[in-house]
Amino acid sequence: MNIIISLSVVVGFIYLGLCTKNMLKERVLFFEELERFLNEFKVNVSFAQMGLSDFINNFNSKSSDLTILLNRFTNLTKNQNEEKGFSVIKSEEVDLVKEFLFSIGKTDATNQLQEIEVFKTKISSLLNSERKTYSKYAGLSVKLSLMLGVMVVILLL
Repeated sequence: MNIIISLSVVVGFIYLGLCTKNMLKERVLFFEELERFLNEFKVNVSFAQMGLSDFINNFNSKSSDLTILLNRFTNLTKNQNEEKGFSVIKSEEVDLVKEFLFSIGKTDATNQLQEIEVFKTKISSLLNSERKTYSKYAGLSVKLSLMLGVMVVILLL
């Protein structure tokens, strides 16, 4: 019976570590998808010149937070100021993306391309920092949770 309880405690702690690792991975995925969105939108502005809301409706993202954010932008009548429902991004990052999306379309194509490039450099720096954070802490969280689980089992025995 003690073995089953001990294994359950260790598995529970490992699960917490894996959840932390997954959260860090989702943050990286959000910024990668946002960067892909910017690259595709830059091509759109240069060549296709589709409207922003049409482009957003045709864009398929692997990040659920980016999909929610883009859908809320296109549906301005509902949830305009609501910032709940995002699993991994911070409110400052939401505000940064909203500010960019609201600024697009107010100038000619050349200035829009410059705005996209400026925003892309901001996102690239955030993406690089999130990648470093993921590589540093993802494995650590699993290993640390395993060690904590074993320590709790030792203390309980």
